Amino acid sequence: MTKGTHLLRSALLALLALAVISGGSFAAGDLFDDDYKDCPTKTRLRDGQISDLAIARDSDDEEEVNVSWAATDPATWGLGANAYSTSLVVLLDDGGDLKKETLSLGSRKTTFGSVETGAKVTVQMAIVVDTADGDYLISDILKASVNQSLTAPAFSAGVKRVTVAAAGLDTADDATDDEAEMDEATGGVMYYVGYNQNFGNYKDPVGGTLGTYPSNPRLRIGLKHPSAETPDQRDLVDFDAYILRITDEDGDVVSEVDDIKTLSSAYSNNDGYDRFVFGSWGGGDDDDLLTNVEFSNVRINDDGDFEPSIQVGGLSLNNAADTATAIATGGAIPTTVTFAPAVGADTGVQPQGMSYVRPAVRVTGTTPAPVGTLFAPLPDEHRDLPQDTLDSDESYTITAWAINEDDEVISPVVSLKVRPLDETVTFTGGLTDYLGANADVTGVTVTEFTVLK
Repeated sequence: MTKGTHLLRSALLALLALAVISGGSFAAGDLFDDDYKDCPTKTRLRDGQISDLAIARDSDDEEEVNVSWAATDPATWGLGANAYSTSLVVLLDDGGDLKKETLSLGSRKTTFGSVETGAKVTVQMAIVVDTADGDYLISDILKASVNQSLTAPAFSAGVKRVTVAAAGLDTADDATDDEAEMDEATGGVMYYVGYNQNFGNYKDPVGGTLGTYPSNPRLRIGLKHPSAETPDQRDLVDFDAYILRITDEDGDVVSEVDDIKTLSSAYSNNDGYDRFVFGSWGGGDDDDLLTNVEFSNVRINDDGDFEPSIQVGGLSLNNAADTATAIATGGAIPTTVTFAPAVGADTGVQPQGMSYVRPAVRVTGTTPAPVGTLFAPLPDEHRDLPQDTLDSDESYTITAWAINEDDEVISPVVSLKVRPLDETVTFTGGLTDYLGANADVTGVTVTEFTVLK
């Protein structure tokens, strides 16, 4: 050891001892207060030796937090003989017990596990020298935080039923009418997975002429904000979008859906709707709709127990007494699902397994939804993908999470495992669906989506 090194070490230790008596000239910081001492000014490394501290939730494991930073070469920091007792200390506060990582000076990242979800996470980092008198900070403290205060998004939403119709006509303030219509939950859920704007499970074969809106064929996946989450909460954490990722049976990421952002699904009232309607129990104009629409766009395989996602049907719709009784008592939710949509002109011939939902009529100046109307809310976010993204008879895992404007993960991760099975259906007389008549269409590909639980 050179004479100069001895002198540098002696001077540093002397200053550190002085700090024990006189106290440091720099505040240690929120997380470092209890266990660390400040070092006098002349011993502090303050010129960007470490910088750009970044923190992000891990998108594969919601309880992990990744921390990274930039640093210059520690050999240039002038630590001399103290280098052997100097470390990078990273502290993480998630509202529980303080978590600590002590790392070598050459480290550039670390990962914390078992971090609380749905919480604000704060990380502080500094260069620390360990002496016989204790641990001393010899750098400024870097600080970063991420607020994972949002809950996980949902791939589905519960189906509801109007029990009391709003009086008078619909107004420009839809919220007024929605409050006047008393809604209650009914059986099943609407899954936001399908091949058109309304998440139907049928698509045009290659080269077909089936109309869609928007006009380009696509697979559409939608996501719903949790009901307990408010716009103010999303504003607070700068919510930007949900991220979607799809992996196949081998765990490989599908190239078309490799961490892509969703788009807002907010629909204008000028388009005439703010929710999807499946039909009406007892609304005279819609009686025939229940016999022509299959309400379930997926089925659920719950450990070998199969059932449609939306269990509706089986009521005697032409019997007013039965309908009234079912509505008044909450109605037993049947387990059968019918055919749909209508093919040809009132022929009653429908291809098995097709489903679609129509937009609710919410145009200002029209009558609100009648008693018995079944509906599901629109998704809040969605993403359109190539129509051939999913292969038939293969299982896929779709994952999603929320990010803020800095691309930080701000919600837990949610997954949906689905298996599509395609079947070609042919018919005559054209096809009538949510866009109206498609006279030239004589066949479609029907996809039986199965959610695997």
